[in-house]
Amino acid sequence: MADLNVNAGMDDDMLNFLSEFIVQLDNKEAEEEKALIKKRKAAVMAKINQQGKLTQGFRLVKNDTLKPKLAALKNKIENFEYKNSANKEQDQVILDIMTNKGSLSNYLDAATKSKMKSGKLDNAARHQIANTQLKRKQLFLMFEEIATAQTELIEYSKEIQSVIGVENATLKQPPGAYGGLKDFHGALDKVTNRKRQYDMGDLKDAARMTIIFKNLEDMVEAKNLIFQTEEFQSIKSKQSAMKDRYGTSKNEEYNCGATAAGYKDIKFFLKMSNNHIAELQLNTENM
Repeated sequence: MADLNVNAGMDDDMLNFLSEFIVQLDNKEAEEEKALIKKRKAAVMAKINQQGKLTQGFRLVKNDTLKPKLAALKNKIENFEYKNSANKEQDQVILDIMTNKGSLSNYLDAATKSKMKSGKLDNAARHQIANTQLKRKQLFLMFEEIATAQTELIEYSKEIQSVIGVENATLKQPPGAYGGLKDFHGALDKVTNRKRQYDMGDLKDAARMTIIFKNLEDMVEAKNLIFQTEEFQSIKSKQSAMKDRYGTSKNEEYNCGATAAGYKDIKFFLKMSNNHIAELQLNTENM
């Protein structure tokens, strides 16, 4: 049987036309692939370089630093004499979340859990699992930074209180470990189950404090004082660095009105000396 020749019966002009057409298709596919790569690269770089956004920054994870820190935490739990039992309990929770098989599923949505259980993972499920694993590692590596910021924020709040007067301003420190910072489970739950679109850099309320004032005048005085501090001035140009639900600010961009439920406060984000962003809320006794 004679060999089949796909070019049989075609003249030179037709062959040249087809050759050029194929080259054009190849070039088009190559350009589309380049455009897709460029788009993906831009998206990744946008996460890393968020200069116009108030963020903790994009956290790179090096696995060779993760294992020693986990080993150090395990050793601390086993051998360190804790003065505060809540701190030990929190450390144990962190270790369990980081090392226990199956703990990751607590931070996945129902659909992904089901796919994971059946072993039939699609791209969406794989992406969510990988993203959740990354956030868990990022939070673990930044937890010490959060604790340091919490300690500094407490002292900062005491300074504001001392200026206004302890009789007119009461510090409200959240309960829990390490000075009342957001616990590890709660922080991870927030950036996964509650707000999965968040990056770890969006977690700005892990270190947090509240000051309660007897009246509006004292609160506004404290607000004006905080506004002048370096902790706020260094980030005041960033998006949502301060939200004034009482509408007392001369700069209208800070005034945002009460919530739908009628709740009001004045919320500052402050940059601590270790560059971690912390949250300080001001409120009155009758709110």
